[in-house]
Amino acid sequence: MHTTTTSCLTKLNYSAPEWIAEPLNSNQIIHSVFQQINGTNYMYTTFSGMPGRFCVYDLDERKLISSFETTGGKNTWIHKIDSKGIVYFISDCYFFSFNPYTAVFKKYGTYFPGETGNFVMDIDENDYLYIGSYPHAKIIRFDTKTEMFEDLGTVDSDAQYVRSIACHNGYIYAGTFGNDVAKLYRIHAENPKEKKCIPLPFIEGYFCPEELNWIYTMNMADDLLMLHVKIKNRSLLLVYDTKREQFADVGFRGELKGLYTSVPYCHKTYFISDCKLWELDTRSLKWSDCGIEMKENDELCASGWLNLKILYPDEKALIITGHGNCTPTALYPNRKEYHSIILPRMDRSKFLIQCMENGGEDDIYLSSYAGNIAVRYDLKKRVFEDISIGQIEGSIFYHGKQYFGVYPHAWLYEYDCHHLQTSDNPKNLGRVEAMQDRPFALEAADGKIFIGTIPYYGLHNGCLCIYDVESGQKKSFPGLIKNQSIISLAYHNGRLYGSTSVHGGLGSVPVEKEAKIFCYDPETEQFLAQATLHLPNDKKALHIGQIKFDTEGRLWAVSGYTLFRLHPETLEQMEQLSFGEYPYNVHQHVWRPTYIRFDQNGYLYTNIKGIKIINPETLEFVDLQAYTGNNVPLFTIGSDQNLYYSIDAKLYKISICKEEE
Repeated sequence: MHTTTTSCLTKLNYSAPEWIAEPLNSNQIIHSVFQQINGTNYMYTTFSGMPGRFCVYDLDERKLISSFETTGGKNTWIHKIDSKGIVYFISDCYFFSFNPYTAVFKKYGTYFPGETGNFVMDIDENDYLYIGSYPHAKIIRFDTKTEMFEDLGTVDSDAQYVRSIACHNGYIYAGTFGNDVAKLYRIHAENPKEKKCIPLPFIEGYFCPEELNWIYTMNMADDLLMLHVKIKNRSLLLVYDTKREQFADVGFRGELKGLYTSVPYCHKTYFISDCKLWELDTRSLKWSDCGIEMKENDELCASGWLNLKILYPDEKALIITGHGNCTPTALYPNRKEYHSIILPRMDRSKFLIQCMENGGEDDIYLSSYAGNIAVRYDLKKRVFEDISIGQIEGSIFYHGKQYFGVYPHAWLYEYDCHHLQTSDNPKNLGRVEAMQDRPFALEAADGKIFIGTIPYYGLHNGCLCIYDVESGQKKSFPGLIKNQSIISLAYHNGRLYGSTSVHGGLGSVPVEKEAKIFCYDPETEQFLAQATLHLPNDKKALHIGQIKFDTEGRLWAVSGYTLFRLHPETLEQMEQLSFGEYPYNVHQHVWRPTYIRFDQNGYLYTNIKGIKIINPETLEFVDLQAYTGNNVPLFTIGSDQNLYYSIDAKLYKISICKEEE
């Protein structure tokens, strides 16, 4: 144990960091591709994780052939195969290829400087790959022959995303998004400056362009551009006839389940809706029920056509995978048959830790980024218990239950660790509010759970929601702080305190210039005070991290690299402790609060440049940066009074105790 002695902290003993585990195991895929080589049927897919893992499966023998780490990449949304059978894919702007004939896996590194996100890619008849990017809404072309990248430029200067893309007959079709506006473009591949914005159709009772959230994904089915669009959190299907250069209303009024319609075969494309497989004839534009009942969790996120030896070798099967575990499904539309292809599990990758919060039973809860799992860590037994749940953004313990705010669409869940996990444990308590997405801020008091949210993609107004534990009723206040997200909440003496970020949902550009702190009376639904922060060098705070009361009733807040003490009545600044200038950036979304925690001695912990331990009486501090590193996104103080923190997928512990006087 190392001992630090200061006039404020007396004698504080702390150990070197102890690695505990990488507790969040990934078995999740998003996309796959399929092909037959020398009579053998293969599936190529990438498991999400830190890092991800590209896998080659033999579908005939149902075995894993090989796997490779996708260094730098966590999530892979798309794979493509060129005319030579080489597989290409992108993962968090890292570019990779796999040659199935030589078994060579190639890492190209990041595909273009300045771009940080990607979800879509397509390949044309000349083996050029086209990648849609974020945050500059670019299209990047990759020549598979020369292995060179080329920037084709920003599609729309008002957009941040090229979120969907498809190639056909010398044109690139791109769905852009930015400033709460989604557009569809047709771009000439050889002359990218030649582009046309295609107006979207009004389909009575189904689709209104003014209500469009995303042109989320798209794919070609012969000459038809199949657009998966999102409107009010519903996933709809639009069909654009590229020959006639007009939208065709095929009469479908349902919702798509998954990301795409299938690869076409014999002038038919298939999709899942309402737990059924549907067929669309690409010539007659007639759609029909295939007579195959799909499982509730089935999605069509990837597809291919193969003659499977294990079933009907002389007949093509439609092979699909969804967004989840690695279990492809073989569908025979003519036979009306459904077959799951069970594959062996691989050594799992590890999910990034997305949320860390105390429970009330000597435990800590951790959840995964872009995953479907959380864990409860028992501090006494030092064991992990898996919990099947989506991406948790915020969590809090209250009256024997753990409450989770889950992305996407801002769901609230309740979990009782004393009972077995069932379809009702964790229990879904419903959505916080329509058009909200990420519930980062949770607080609990007086029989209520208070939830603060970040809105849906492209929107600006976050929400306050109050859930009554006894009655199960929710009351929501969208736009409580206009054009801002609520990222932290605290409750004291009947008053609710909150802090905000000027950043709304992804793809939005901030409207307001400064984040706020507010004091709110939930009984009268009236503001008692609002304030902004005065930062060193007169900078404006674009986001204000966690706000919290200590045991003496003092109110604390943090923004950037500065800690503040505020008057709880007026929110006036009383004291501040700065650790340098913080580079606020209007283009970089910041929602996760810089945290404030208190131990049983009353010491304040905050993750400013590592971890600082501060005496709130004198503002003297101990700096643990030499032990934790500079970037600690998540930490908490366990019931054992030790410090727990995460770096990427890893959980660490620093044992801390106060020397007896």
